Amino acid sequence: MSEQEELKLFEKINEGLKQSYENLLRRKAALGQDMVIADEHGQPLIVPAAVLLAEKRGRRISGANIENVTKNY
Repeated sequence: MSEQEELKLFEKINEGLKQSYENLLRRKAALGQDMVIADEHGQPLIVPAAVLLAEKRGRRISGANIENVTKNY
């Protein structure tokens, strides 16, 4: 496999992962579920999927953001 083919393959895989993550966020947000993510220190945080989806799209949910809606384990 040439370097160019490898780059195309990695790009395609990366796009598929991004789409899969967005689909997961949409599904969980629609069901009112939370996601577990890591903070800057690698500690797990529980965040409503709707907040993550809104922030991914560059929007805010009235007064909600990751800082004030997270729950630590």
